[in-house]
Amino acid sequence: MSKRVYPSFLIFVDDKGGFRWSFNESVTRKVAVSAESFARIQECEADIELMRRSRAAQLWATDEAKAARR
Repeated sequence: MSKRVYPSFLIFVDDKGGFRWSFNESVTRKVAVSAESFARIQECEADIELMRRSRAAQLWATDEAKAARR
């Protein structure tokens, strides 16, 4: 197995035998995890691709969240 590089996605099998992913910025910093478990690895990979394509997505914040910046 080759050495993992960062940032990167990791696909793993959860306790119930489903596929999940995590995105790690570094060895010690996990930034995101899949919200669900997938029965097929292809579904998990498709979810990762959705996240990759969302880079250009707009950033929105509620008024309450915006007020926290002040």
